Amino acid sequence: MLGTHAVASDATLAEAPAGAAVGIASGEENTRAAECADEGSHEQSSQGHHHGGAMTTLAARAVRALLGPSEEGRDPRAQAIFDKANCLTAPLAFVLVLVCAYVWGLDLDPAGSGPFAPERFRPADGDDARARTAKGAAYAAIIMGVIIVLTFAFVAMLHFRLEKMVHGLVLATFTGFLGGLPAYIMVRASAWHEFPVDAVTLCIVCWNLGALGALAILWEGAPQRLSRLSLLLASVALTWPFCSLPELTLWFLVLFMVVWDLFAVLTPCGPFRYAMELEQERKYMAIDFQMPQGMVYQGSLYELGLMDLVFYGVIVGRGAMVDACTTAACFCAVMAGLLITIAVTPDNVTIPALPIALTVGVIVYFGSRYSLQAFCSAMSAELLSI
Repeated sequence: MLGTHAVASDATLAEAPAGAAVGIASGEENTRAAECADEGSHEQSSQGHHHGGAMTTLAARAVRALLGPSEEGRDPRAQAIFDKANCLTAPLAFVLVLVCAYVWGLDLDPAGSGPFAPERFRPADGDDARARTAKGAAYAAIIMGVIIVLTFAFVAMLHFRLEKMVHGLVLATFTGFLGGLPAYIMVRASAWHEFPVDAVTLCIVCWNLGALGALAILWEGAPQRLSRLSLLLASVALTWPFCSLPELTLWFLVLFMVVWDLFAVLTPCGPFRYAMELEQERKYMAIDFQMPQGMVYQGSLYELGLMDLVFYGVIVGRGAMVDACTTAACFCAVMAGLLITIAVTPDNVTIPALPIALTVGVIVYFGSRYSLQAFCSAMSAELLSI
């Protein structure tokens, strides 16, 4: 889910776009420069230099076009969208790049690999299309069922104010994945490069990595940069089980997640909507209950759900299993989908952040895999380049 803060600082909203930062003057200076250019053109025309005056007038118009509208003429809505997008692209790009790095490093199998792809749900060589579809849909339904049960259990703990249980569940989840992914990488690396790894030392090191990262996320006294960095690393680690799923299972799960996100955020009985209303009500009534800090990534102008970051990374990670062209296409598609979501989000309103970005990402993934990949392969065979 994606939401906007109620109040943004005037200094933040008044920042100029980075691409227009060179040679930009204030609105009054722009006007004075244009007036001086016009005056020069009139003087030259009065002296009979028609061509010189025309060129000066064109130069004045070019200056206006390059400098853009004055500050009074800028659209506040467009400026706010730019500011939100500007502070969002860096953390999202960080997550997507790290996901691609470990997918390439581990050489994950698109048919399923690791402990999250049981053999019974992997497509076999003798399976026809119907059997593969049935396996993928069944496994995706099981995973979706677990997600729904855990979500309602979490909301029930919030409702009954079981604060210690909520924080314990979040702490265990972050610790497990922040320590589990490095452990899996080390085990795979030791098998490939044939160097011994002490199991006891590996467990101690990975346990400390996971515990320190989880504490940095949940501890209120942790530095803000360290807390945000740990949360981004946690979102990268949470993509691991989904990137390890068989391909058909993943696409069914993405479809289920889009529907679930719409239901959970927009409907009156949705668990995410209820949790947000419950938190606002308790803040209004001054009830002492703190939500875990790791549920959303909080920026200066926006709030992005942790699972939104996870599934953005999953789409790009799946593209990384195909080739570089598909990876780049999925990367751009996810970024574009999120920016569209930001653009259509009204102020002070929370909407699902998954449907648009995942839909764009999936369409671009299949388009790139079955058209762009073949096109690039044909060009490489003919030694052509663009």
